Amino acid sequence: MVNLTEVLEPIAAEFRSLGIPESIVRWGHPAMMAIAVFVMGSFVGLAGLRGRVVEDKDAAIAQSQRSS
Repeated sequence: MVNLTEVLEPIAAEFRSLGIPESIVRWGHPAMMAIAVFVMGSFVGLAGLRGRVVEDKDAAIAQSQRSS
């Protein structure tokens, strides 16, 4: 059985040698995921709101079926 640390340590050492600031290493992924959640959530929220306030329900259903 191969130790996972032994396999991944050379890769981690290579990334450490790039000199990326600690704050980017620590908070980069959470920040990017927060942006993705915000953008996707906004899109879904607006699409849901549009579905509730649309006047012509038949046209909205037809459009949603064409896009999926």
